[in-house]
Amino acid sequence: MCPTFSRRGLRQNLGLRFLRDVVIGTTTGSWGTTTGSANIVDSAQADPTASGEQLYQRHWLRLLGSVGFIQDLRVASFNTGSGAFFAAQTLATTIYSGMPFEVHALLSPSEKDRALDDAIRDVRYQEEVPIWAIDAGAVYTLPASVLDVIEAKYYSTPLGSLTRGEGALRWYDFESTGSGPELRISPSLSQSQQLIIDAILCPTLGAGDLATVNLPSEDWVLAGAAARCFWLLEARSPGQETGQYKEKRREMARLATGLAARFTPHYSRRIMLDRPY
Repeated sequence: MCPTFSRRGLRQNLGLRFLRDVVIGTTTGSWGTTTGSANIVDSAQADPTASGEQLYQRHWLRLLGSVGFIQDLRVASFNTGSGAFFAAQTLATTIYSGMPFEVHALLSPSEKDRALDDAIRDVRYQEEVPIWAIDAGAVYTLPASVLDVIEAKYYSTPLGSLTRGEGALRWYDFESTGSGPELRISPSLSQSQQLIIDAILCPTLGAGDLATVNLPSEDWVLAGAAARCFWLLEARSPGQETGQYKEKRREMARLATGLAARFTPHYSRRIMLDRPY
């Protein structure tokens, strides 16, 4: 089973480890909602020696909650003495002490989320998927994440860990239909048996900030997302900065390609003849 990662964790690691443009903090005070003036204070970010340097100006601040992210704000100014972020927007909720937040410098958190989605769509991994057999059933609907089936077998007594017998199906066929992927087998199994498919899967990450996804390698996805982020920065930057972002894009693309070669499944399959009847 591949490790599980959350959207929030992937986005934060993308900024911390690959783009180096994220600050993660928690508030050290509580405030009610105010009209046209958001005030987020984290005393741990205070740095009086940086007075007058306009730190974090026009950065993106994302407020985080226990069930997902709450609101994105654009930082208008930062008080280096108190660690207060100010934004000319209305807070969507009351700020409580200990509320987590992220500050992004190069790209907004929503753009990083989209880069992660694009990178995850390119991932493929191999994993066994168990399906309880249907008595005399010859057609099984598979999860949408299944792109191909490499092998199909069954356990005759799946609940008996010492006595269960394993066998390969005589014939199977994988089909992509209008209603989703299907597996067709012969002969059919009994209800007490368990069907096991060795499948090629494409992971999907839900839209929620705390949505999770199984991945064979976190760095594979982060490198691919970083390459897309640097491509955006390259396209939007003035001429003197384009070369710097182009080199970083190429570096991340090389890393993603190398990890893809390492983690992409390599397999062989049995040759299926005509379906036996």
